[in-house]
Amino acid sequence: MHKTTLRLHNFYLPGRPESGLLARFGAQVGLLSDRLQVEIVDGNGLGLDDTTGLSWLSQGEPDLAVLWPVFLQRNNAELEASYPMGSARHLMDHHRAVPDLEVIGRRVLEEHGIVLLAFLPSPVLWISIFSSGKPVTSLDDLRGRRLRVFSKDLEPTFRRLGVDANFIPQGELYSALEAGRFDCTVYPACHTSWSVPLWRVTQHAAYLFPEALHPYALSCSPQAWARLDDGQRCALREAAEGLYPEFLRLSIDNAAELAARRNLEAASLAWHPDFSAPDRAAFAESAAQTWADLSEKAGGRAPDNFQRLMAAMHRRPER
Repeated sequence: MHKTTLRLHNFYLPGRPESGLLARFGAQVGLLSDRLQVEIVDGNGLGLDDTTGLSWLSQGEPDLAVLWPVFLQRNNAELEASYPMGSARHLMDHHRAVPDLEVIGRRVLEEHGIVLLAFLPSPVLWISIFSSGKPVTSLDDLRGRRLRVFSKDLEPTFRRLGVDANFIPQGELYSALEAGRFDCTVYPACHTSWSVPLWRVTQHAAYLFPEALHPYALSCSPQAWARLDDGQRCALREAAEGLYPEFLRLSIDNAAELAARRNLEAASLAWHPDFSAPDRAAFAESAAQTWADLSEKAGGRAPDNFQRLMAAMHRRPER
């Protein structure tokens, strides 16, 4: 019996829990169809540029891929304006926004001929202000400091609040803090264990906002889809949709964040109380204004996307 093999591009490294779930997806496809198997290539072993995923997957290379609008937005104005940093004030905002985020993502995929198998929740991260010298636990404390941000859209959000914020890539962060070019940065505690050892160059941290992002799109190229029969297609969709509960659990599980904070405190970093509710509200209002400005600049469907997502969150649009 002839068996069709599909290759799946996964940008996550083999040790990541997401990679483990995708391995489970591949195994489940094999159980659901004895004429189909999935070869998963972790850690971007295929050498693909995730920012151009709409292009290469629509052209049929590889067969399957995990596409993430966080990467795709660099080459798509609608996605770039659809959900900037700080859009969600809290987890409930994000859950209310997800159905409309899926509408936006599905429409973009369809326009490129890409077949969506399933949307999968991406992680919600808890973003704090790490600071050297004096602690920063309020927006007032942040004014007059030199803040590094990890996303260009955070620059106007913080500057509107009177904060000197500038983007630099993660690869430059440690040396910039060590040299004193910056004395504060936005960052999640849970990433410090494997990326940037902030406990060596900062002494204080306090939580400010959630980083909630577009869901992943587990997708199939149109060329591969055309080669499959109805039974094989059903196997792919069923196995993909079966991943949702575990990806959802991963997305909202803050155990890694809390453990990282305890480890940072053990390394002598002082963890302070969260920014106040008024400060977090002021940040969210500024982020919403940035969102409105980006949507207006992008044009097309972006302003309507903004209105719909704000309404879904039960919020009053800035414009």
